[in-house]
Amino acid sequence: ARQALSTDEELIGRFPEWPLASWENDSAYQKLLAWFEATLPLRSASNLHRSELAALIYGESGQQIGGTATMIRECAVRAIRSKTEAITDEILNEWIAEKRAREAECRSIA
Repeated sequence: ARQALSTDEELIGRFPEWPLASWENDSAYQKLLAWFEATLPLRSASNLHRSELAALIYGESGQQIGGTATMIRECAVRAIRSKTEAITDEILNEWIAEKRAREAECRSIA
């Protein structure tokens, strides 16, 4: 939102910036992951709230709800396309590897 508003000096002054707090990898975050999973159209349980998967997702998602949602959504699409119908460690690790490769490519261009 900040980026969109930054194109107009008048808008910047009208809307104060309110930074969002980062999540902690705790029971509240695990409940969030369980809620996300319950909304996914997957046939099999992924158990994203398990501590090892929660730590993996937390570490790669930027600790913000938007990053977590993006990661889970994109991994769910992979699960459907691969016909596993669950977000597995393998799917998460593939997503992470591709994300890191994209980030490295962007750094090399800049």
